[in-house]
Amino acid sequence: MPLPTAAQTFARIERAHDAWIKGGASISVTTVTPGGTSKGQFRLDLDGVGGATLRMKTPPKKGFMGTNQGFFLSGPFVVGLDYEAHESISRRIPTNGPIGLRLMSLLGGVDDSIGFLTVSQIRARYLEPLKALSGWKVTANSLSRRTTMAGKVSFTRLDIDTTGKLKGLHVELPGSRFDWAISYGPFNYVPLPKGYRKVDAFTARPLPPRYGSASAQRVVESMLRAGGRLDSGIVKIDGNATLWIDGSRIRYEHEGSGFAYDGRQLTIKTPGAAYVGRTSRSSVIYLTADLLGAVDPLVRSILVRTPIYSELFTPAALVKLRGTMATAGISCDVLSIDSPQYRSSMFVRQRDHLPASIETESLDRNGNAVTRTMRTLDWNSVNVPLSSSLFQLRLRPGQRILAMPKPKRPAPASVG
Repeated sequence: MPLPTAAQTFARIERAHDAWIKGGASISVTTVTPGGTSKGQFRLDLDGVGGATLRMKTPPKKGFMGTNQGFFLSGPFVVGLDYEAHESISRRIPTNGPIGLRLMSLLGGVDDSIGFLTVSQIRARYLEPLKALSGWKVTANSLSRRTTMAGKVSFTRLDIDTTGKLKGLHVELPGSRFDWAISYGPFNYVPLPKGYRKVDAFTARPLPPRYGSASAQRVVESMLRAGGRLDSGIVKIDGNATLWIDGSRIRYEHEGSGFAYDGRQLTIKTPGAAYVGRTSRSSVIYLTADLLGAVDPLVRSILVRTPIYSELFTPAALVKLRGTMATAGISCDVLSIDSPQYRSSMFVRQRDHLPASIETESLDRNGNAVTRTMRTLDWNSVNVPLSSSLFQLRLRPGQRILAMPKPKRPAPASVG
């Protein structure tokens, strides 16, 4: 029997994936660049009637730890789980459209390998440029193509299984390469586990710093854990601003300006006018930045659910426990944080592990202080339910009220 042409093989791949609506796939993605090698692991299961589960294990990236998360798509809902933080997110989503696009409504995006398996438009984005090329070597179960330009070799190979589905993609370019390895099997039903803490967005987990002692590590980890699990509280910032938090509700006021969000409606008060409208929590940080200017770092951490002041504890930082002192009558552990870009001193309250003060110096290349900032935080009602009346923004009599504009930038993804 004569071998198929390259065009016939590409058409076979597309038909096979269009028909694949039930079953399981385990996917390994490896990317090699001059900066290093990264590997991601995925498990996708389709139930044949529009439901799916997706398990993702991805490597550390941009200063944050790798992810270990699962997503359960059923009917009009998708539930996301962070297996490391034991956190859960639930969203109502459209019931029509490709499974990959429906998952993106929560994730903000999916790996291209998952998109290839679940969204015909993404498959086309990969296959159409390849179909336009000539010089393919065809076998019964693969397509491959090698080119040489200026003495540098590029190589692409697509491996397919007996049904025509893609089981491997290997692309090698000068200085980089990536590989997909996909194995198929029957649909594997995965029950939705219980007992996970419901959140609006998963807590980001930055890569740890270096520690001068086990005691320093315990203080930092307790502080990051307490900040990441902060359910409610009132904090006065530097004596001239106040932040109220309770679940999805948040209010912040500073010298006559501020905002309040009750989980659905956002009110922003500026010196000139007030803006009111319904929006998602992920858009609040952009709308407040657009209308109020820079967002306070503590407020930013609360909105995007990153542990409080975790940005100080970078992998390049060395953290030491300097001792214990009292501030405003509260016993605190005192940390020093040294990195090439900054030096910080932090007082951490022993009773609830929240920061009481932070002093930071930014450094030039020679280690000389360029700027110095000091911040004090006075916490009250920590993890005590707050009255809904505290999340009503007080407007000035006669203040002009306008509709909330759309954010100038897209909302960030809800998950890590």
